[in-house]
Amino acid sequence: MEEHRPGSRLIHSPWPLTLGLLVPLWLLGQRQVWRALEMGVVKRPVLELWVHGPQPGWFDWVPFIHPPGYSLFMNSVDAIARGADVAPSSVIFWLGGACALGTRLLVVEIARRWFGGGAPALFVAALVILDPQGLRPFEHYPLAALLITLAVVVLCWRPRGPPWVAALAVFAAVEVHLSAWFVLGPLLGWDVLTGGTKSGGKGLVRRQTATTLVMVLGAFGASALFGLVEVLDFGGGPKGDPGSPSVEWANPLLIAALLIAAAAPFWRGPALAILVFCGITWGLQALQLADGSPFPYSLHYFELIAMPMALVVGGAFATGWHRARGAKKAALGVAAVILVLSQWVLFGRGLLEIFAQARWILMVG
Repeated sequence: MEEHRPGSRLIHSPWPLTLGLLVPLWLLGQRQVWRALEMGVVKRPVLELWVHGPQPGWFDWVPFIHPPGYSLFMNSVDAIARGADVAPSSVIFWLGGACALGTRLLVVEIARRWFGGGAPALFVAALVILDPQGLRPFEHYPLAALLITLAVVVLCWRPRGPPWVAALAVFAAVEVHLSAWFVLGPLLGWDVLTGGTKSGGKGLVRRQTATTLVMVLGAFGASALFGLVEVLDFGGGPKGDPGSPSVEWANPLLIAALLIAAAAPFWRGPALAILVFCGITWGLQALQLADGSPFPYSLHYFELIAMPMALVVGGAFATGWHRARGAKKAALGVAAVILVLSQWVLFGRGLLEIFAQARWILMVG
């Protein structure tokens, strides 16, 4: 996206508060969860880490419709755990934590660059660091979330880079988790149809995006030769009775804010792409093609779009913040505070749900 450069800034950079307060709080939460895991006082069905184990091949498609990147990840974790003589769940915890924190720091820096620092970038930092969905590193999801975030950033930042860069980012994301298609596909389609709202001319954006899409589909088709048809034949139908759509550990207010972001022309494409992801995921949950278990035992699909969602909402906030005056700016500030506080409340609630008893949060230190 084009960078916003406000004439004046209340806060020149989000990094002092992010590194001085928000990241230490996040690390403290991770430390308490790790200590609780060592002491055996967590709810293991809530804190999913390592469930499916190593896969038959390193580059195979496996049930239920997991692409080769999933097999590569799972077998790599197993090999690292055996080489280090530790439990695979330990590798998942620390690797997932590194991916989760790295994704959040990336989003903070992108917000600083795109929104010119100040209140909007700090708003994004406050949303993403203490995001409840970063509390449960489950298998390949933190890595998939990182790759999807990178792909969204690259697609939104075009046409500054060659199409193969965007194609590589998208392909890496969909090869680790197929649900990446549900957000990256609509985003690519939006740019092909409309030319987006990026600098460089709509025709150029359409051509570059079309080239990217062709590259991704070609590479994805080649990867399908490693067993996609066999996995589909194995069965991909409903797993049981109709399910209940769930937002899982996501903040429903943040999802609702996407509707406002979609009204801003500059952010309409990314906001609609994320809303399409939500709609498809809810549909799959209702059909029981994806697990729609309610909180706190729900799965992690919405974790995949948590960081792009915060970045898009932050972008809409930045646009309004730099243009608004007086009462409108005050109302925008109040809305931002409500979103941040709701995010932090959900972070605390999620932390409580991980422990077998709430009192152990203080006792494990």
